[in-house]
Amino acid sequence: CMLLLYLAILAVVRFSMLIHQEKRKLSDTNAKLLKEEERFRTFFEQSPVGIVINYGGRIEANPMYEKIVGRSCEEINAIGWQNFTYPKDLAKEMELHEKFMAGKIQSFTNNKRYVRPDGELVWVKVTLAHLSINCEPAESYLCIVEDINERIKADKAMRESERSY
Repeated sequence: CMLLLYLAILAVVRFSMLIHQEKRKLSDTNAKLLKEEERFRTFFEQSPVGIVINYGGRIEANPMYEKIVGRSCEEINAIGWQNFTYPKDLAKEMELHEKFMAGKIQSFTNNKRYVRPDGELVWVKVTLAHLSINCEPAESYLCIVEDINERIKADKAMRESERSY
């Protein structure tokens, strides 16, 4: 009877030690996940280019993208990028986007203009690529947007300067 009691106590102690080890592993894993989340958030929030992640129709945009287009993420989700793409650029962008969404192309890069709420046009270089995220819809994709407005203005000024010679 004492032997059984001793074995039962030993089993409980051993089981407690295993639970403690598992808790420590979970705690370590959680700390690593939090650190990775912080790294991603920092990269996303402080990026010098606009970043949009589309999760099957719902987007998350970083502050630089919001600055480039002059709109909040909520407004972008409400009206869609098509509504602030410059009308003369929309047909080409829609054609590329449709091919992309149909899987005919895996990514694309396109220069186009956005119309800010104040009517100002801003030239951007847009690159889209599919994302493969296990827990997200298959139509998830990444969009990188670079403000190329100053470069376009400089190129135009250079061409005008060359014509005047």
